[in-house]
Formats: sequence, structure tokens, C-alpha cells
Amino acid sequence: MKLFRTIAFLWVFVGLLTSCERDAEVDPPKFERKPVIMCLMTPQMPYAEVQITYTKPYYGKRKWDDTAETVKGCAVVMTDLSGKISDTFYSTGSGLYRLDFNRIVLVPKLTYELSVTMPDGKVFKAQSTVPPRADFTKARISYFEMREPEDQGGMGWDYTTIPYTLEFEYKGLDERFYVSPQLEASFLDSAKNYFPVELYFQEIMKQGNNTDFMPKMLTRSSFYAGWGNEPPFTLQQFEGAIYTMDKAYRNYYLSQFQYDATPFNEPTLFMSNFSEGSLGVFGCYDFAEGTLKY
Repeated sequence: MKLFRTIAFLWVFVGLLTSCERDAEVDPPKFERKPVIMCLMTPQMPYAEVQITYTKPYYGKRKWDDTAETVKGCAVVMTDLSGKISDTFYSTGSGLYRLDFNRIVLVPKLTYELSVTMPDGKVFKAQSTVPPRADFTKARISYFEMREPEDQGGMGWDYTTIPYTLEFEYKGLDERFYVSPQLEASFLDSAKNYFPVELYFQEIMKQGNNTDFMPKMLTRSSFYAGWGNEPPFTLQQFEGAIYTMDKAYRNYYLSQFQYDATPFNEPTLFMSNFSEGSLGVFGCYDFAEGTLKY
């Protein structure tokens, strides 16, 4: 009898659950149009450029030519906060505004404010601090090890890989900024042919700390041998560029790795540093090119 009651109870419980299932139509969230303000500047350029558009609804029908609506008639001003010097951007059309660096010059470690007054009178602001240009004398490869070739096989073909471990260090960068090495290792193969290997670090960039601390970046990887480049390989040098950037540019840079160009891709999310009511990035970066020996 007890078993019968238990089974009956389970059937009633399952019936209640299934009877609660209903199809429902839910309205999407109400769309609130916001301005999107983008300005990624560098001392390497003689001007700064701002693009201003409006956000588009995420839900609803899409068109192949559904581009963002540009905003004309904005007043865009940049101010050097250290000397309270301001200058105004001029419109180049299609929601683009440009400022030539004459009255205002980008100086390392100084902070600048970008102010955008929309046609409806709303004002949005953001700040960016110029990073110091990377210095190759402050960078070094503190550790490098290239191990014995490893024969690989599978999928009907054989190949050889050369495993290696590398550690990069950079000093003298304070905590407001980030460093990102974009380097290649240069080798000579057994026939003395030049053989470059692009390096990919486990961390794309590293935050500075102070003059006594050297942020370390590590990579453990391998490269392919064969097809005209045979071991042994002899390391020559490391070459390429080292980038420095403020936090706003760093956040935007990282957001680009979220993008996947497929029909099912979600919108790329980035951290805005503009005042409430708008979206966008006002950031700064710099870089230097050179060589490092080990």
C-alpha cells in the first residue's frame, strides 16, 4: 500500500509539472539609443581622430548594409589637464572629427580630457593618460631554453617541432600603464638560412609596478621544422616592437580578442571609460621598434 501511494504521488507531481509548461511571448528589452565615442590616440601620429556614432538595436531584423548611424554637429574639445590648455576638433565628415597636435601636444605621463557635446546639448567626458614610449634598454630576455627536436606524427604525415621556453622582462613602468611585447625570434638553420619565429606570450600584456619591479611574461611553445628549414637552429636575436598603453586602451585591446566573425557571434563587449549615458573608449598607446640580444 505504501509503495502504491508513493507511485501515485510521483505521477501526480509529474502531471503538475508538465501542466505548467506554456509557450510565452516576451517583448525584448526596450532599446535606448546611446552615442558611441571612439578615440584611440598615439604620439606617433600628428593628429587625434574621434568617431561618433549611435548604438543600434540588438533585436529585430538586420540588413546587410545596416551600418551605424554617424553623428554630425558635435562639439569635440581636448584639454591638457596639466596646463589647462584646450583645443577644438574640426569635422571631416561622416561623424569623424580631427585635432592636429599643434596647440596641444601629447606628453608622456600627462592626462588629457576629451569632452563631447552632442547636438541635443548633452555632454560626455573621458580621460586618458599618455604612456611613456617603450625603451628597449629597459627590456630583456631573462631566460631562454630551446630543447631537442621532437618527432610528431598523425593524420597521415610526419613533422618535427622544436620546443622552447622564454621569459621577457620590462622595468621602469608604473602601475598606470601596461606593456605588450610583439616580438620575433631570429634563428639560423643548419644551412645558415634565416628563420623567424613569432612569439606568443601566455599573457598578452602586463601591468607595470614601479622602478624596482620587472613584470615578467612567459611563453612555453614550439615551432615547426622541416620543409627546407632543418635543425640544428642557432638563436641570433629577438626583434620587433614593444607597446605601452594606458588602462582604457588596454581594456579595448583585450576586447578585440572576443570577436569571432560568425553569424552566431554575440556583440563584442568592451569597458567604456566615458561618462554615464554614452559608450566608448578614449585611450592612448605608444610603441618602439628594436632588437634584443640574449
